[in-house]
Amino acid sequence: MAHEGEDEYLRMRYLHETEEVSGLGKVTKHGTKRTGLSIEVQSEMVSQAEVIERESKLLSDAIERKLAKSYPKNTLLLIAFDDVMAFDRKDNIQRMEVILEQYLPRLTAFRCVVIIGLHKGLHIVRYVDNERSNLELNPDPAACGLVG
Repeated sequence: MAHEGEDEYLRMRYLHETEEVSGLGKVTKHGTKRTGLSIEVQSEMVSQAEVIERESKLLSDAIERKLAKSYPKNTLLLIAFDDVMAFDRKDNIQRMEVILEQYLPRLTAFRCVVIIGLHKGLHIVRYVDNERSNLELNPDPAACGLVG
């Protein structure tokens, strides 16, 4: 998943402890569970451009992590992310598509690549035809066997 990992875990702990948390503020931790964990989450407003930039980097990082591993032929790559903020605008969705398109030539180990939003249902699907010398980019989910 294209996510912050530890930051999101700490954010949820902070929410549980304080009953409120900024969804976008910087997360800082001090100590450990053993020594005593202290979590701070800054309350702040973040521009839509900053959210898109952060999510774009997370998407790129997730793809890079997947490219570093070996997968069996015809594997479907699914990258899930939090689409609560800023992904209801066409230009923001296009930015995610551009990032995916840049990586497609390197994603030949996968049959399909799917980026899916966890909250609003945003989905971007690309079929990778590895049987041909060049890639066939097909956004039809049926090409991936995703619909019956």
